[in-house]
Amino acid sequence: SASAASDVYKRLVLRGNEAAGQGGAIVAIGSATGGTSTLVLGAGAKIEQNKAKSTGGAIYAFGYDQTVNIGANALITGNVAGTYGGAISVEGQTSSGINIGNGAVISNNYALTGSGGALYSNHNITINGNTNISGNLSAGSGGALFAAGLGTANTVTLDTSLGHIAFTGNKSGVTFTDGVPDDGSG
Repeated sequence: SASAASDVYKRLVLRGNEAAGQGGAIVAIGSATGGTSTLVLGAGAKIEQNKAKSTGGAIYAFGYDQTVNIGANALITGNVAGTYGGAISVEGQTSSGINIGNGAVISNNYALTGSGGALYSNHNITINGNTNISGNLSAGSGGALFAAGLGTANTVTLDTSLGHIAFTGNKSGVTFTDGVPDDGSG
């Protein structure tokens, strides 16, 4: 039978962390062969100024059915990934994904050589209303977010039932030199 694991962190601040590999602040690894793993950052989380040389500037999650849930009113800003998923990267085998609660601010995150300036998932991304997504940059596709859909269907859900979702000033195809965008965006 499938197992379930869940880590819940409330009022969490992830600031100024660095990793030589994935996940500047958190790496969450679930089972590669079955089961569900969920990383939950409660309401009001602050995820700022984290860096990873590889994927997931602040958070990297991998597993069979791996999900990262960020609570309401989160601040996700200034995170940098050397490859993809400037702030958060989730890779899973089945219905893995990223869920962002209402009232979030997701800004100024960079994916230096890959896609998903702020968010990268190889399956699903859900953004809830009253959220502002701005100034995120990627060298590859998806200045703000990228849902790859590797091997199965993927879904991007923008749920505006709790208010608007604003995408402003996000860019893909940006060239970076020493972590700074060459186009003057940063």
